[in-house]
Amino acid sequence: DLRKSWSVIWLLFFVFLLLVACSGQQTYLFKGGSENWNVDYSIDIKGNNSESGYITIKYIGENEPPKKINYEINSNLGSSSGNMELNDGVLKTSASSCSGCAVTRENEELDVTIEWDGKTENFTLKSK
Repeated sequence: DLRKSWSVIWLLFFVFLLLVACSGQQTYLFKGGSENWNVDYSIDIKGNNSESGYITIKYIGENEPPKKINYEINSNLGSSSGNMELNDGVLKTSASSCSGCAVTRENEELDVTIEWDGKTENFTLKSK
């Protein structure tokens, strides 16, 4: 039956378009650390001009973890920063996102600065 054949062809075409449209998302994980800190920065890239980022900062030093930190993560495209409280030595941020922006590239290196209790550490995050 010709109508059934066309229905199957249209269904397959629609599924193909759906798969192509959803394949535009990539996730990059940037990792790095210093004597007292480990940082994971996960970035979901959606197309050529939209991204969302999630940051986890963990205190790994020998002393008692600080209650609050200032952090800044810089890329070629901009920065993410905050003055936030830690929960048992860990800070997890919710998604920060931009739309209509230039997106982070996998081969970028991100510069991190963390300040706490009068101390400062700087290090670099690299894609893993």
